[in-house]
Amino acid sequence: MTKDALDVPASAPAVKLEGKKIIIVDDNKINMEIMVNMLKEDGYSVETASGGKECLKKFSKSKEGTYGLIFMDLHMPKMDGFETSKQIRQMNRADALSVNIAALTVDDSEDILEKCAISGMNSYLLKPATKEAVRLLINGGNPLEPSFFEED
Repeated sequence: MTKDALDVPASAPAVKLEGKKIIIVDDNKINMEIMVNMLKEDGYSVETASGGKECLKKFSKSKEGTYGLIFMDLHMPKMDGFETSKQIRQMNRADALSVNIAALTVDDSEDILEKCAISGMNSYLLKPATKEAVRLLINGGNPLEPSFFEED
């Protein structure tokens, strides 16, 4: 798959997180804890959800603009990250379209980028995410660009 196939820009704007929280959605407590610690070390306000339904509940009950970034595991029981992202994008609130949703997964299959884009995700990180990859995403890198996660 090429960048042109998804019409993905070579870089993305920085995620606006000033005064906003990050939510990590993952059914694996260890993965969630690693991400929480990594983000808190950089001074971010972080919340967690153990699955898609919990994420939807937190997001829908929050004041608009509470969250600036959602790290979304793709493969979770009951409701996967694709469906959760689609449902967030369909909510009748202004921030449903503007919140940055980043896939966080071990899935590196060829069609995963397209699936992420179709479900409304903005970016993609392979697990285990490194501090550098997370910082690049937050500061304006574009991890939906396939070359971002290819090893040199």
